[in-house]
Amino acid sequence: MTRLRRLMTCVALGAATVTGSTDAREVSVESCHGVVEPPSAPEGVKRVSSLPCVGRSKDGSIVKRTRSIMSDEGPDLAVVIFVTTTCPIANATMPSIRRLHETAGKLGADLVLVHPDPLVTPEHAFEHADRRKLEMDILLDADQRLARSLGARVVPEAFVLQRTDQGWQTRYRGPVDDLYAGVGRRRRAATTFHVADAIQKIRSGLPIKQPHRTAHGCAIERMLGS
Repeated sequence: MTRLRRLMTCVALGAATVTGSTDAREVSVESCHGVVEPPSAPEGVKRVSSLPCVGRSKDGSIVKRTRSIMSDEGPDLAVVIFVTTTCPIANATMPSIRRLHETAGKLGADLVLVHPDPLVTPEHAFEHADRRKLEMDILLDADQRLARSLGARVVPEAFVLQRTDQGWQTRYRGPVDDLYAGVGRRRRAATTFHVADAIQKIRSGLPIKQPHRTAHGCAIERMLGS
C-alpha cells in the first residue's frame, strides 16, 4: 500500500457514481459530508510558514511562487477557505466564494483558497479556479500543515483569522454560507453569507452572533503515517 491514500473522500449515504463532469474525479453525490465539532471559544492559531502558491498574472497566465499568511505585516484579517476540485459541495459554493473575495477585499481582508489534497498540482488548481472565474491566490497544502494548524476537517470550511496583540486568533470557523442546511439538504440558493457577515461584524466592532458553525462537506483524510 502506498504511503498516501486518496485524500479527499465523500462519505455517501448511498453508492457514489462518477459523473461526466469537466473534472474527471468529481463525484456526483451531494451526501458527501464531514461534521465539525468546533471549540466553544476562539483559540490561538499556530503560524505556518510559506506554502506553494498559484496566482494569476495581468495577462491571465499562471504564476507560481511561495507565500505566507498570518504575517506581522499587511492585512490584519485573513480568510482561509479549504476546498478541493472534486467535492460537489465545495464546487457548489464557488459562486459565493467569488463574491466573498470582492467583499473581503473592500473590507481589507486577505482571502485565499487552500487545497489540502496532495494530488492537486499547481496547473490543476489554476485550471479549476480559472473555469470558475476565481482570482484569489491559491495555496497548496500538500502535507496539510495548515489544515492541521487550523483543525480543518472538511471542504468547504472557512476560517476568519485576526491578528491581535496576542497573535492570530480564529474569529469564525464554519461554512461560507447556508447553501447546505445539512447532509444532502441543499437549498435552492444561499440566503445567509456567514463569512461575509463575520468580516463585517469585526470591522464594525460588533460581536459575531455564532462564531463557530458546523461545516458540512467532503471529509479531509489525513496522510497515512502522519
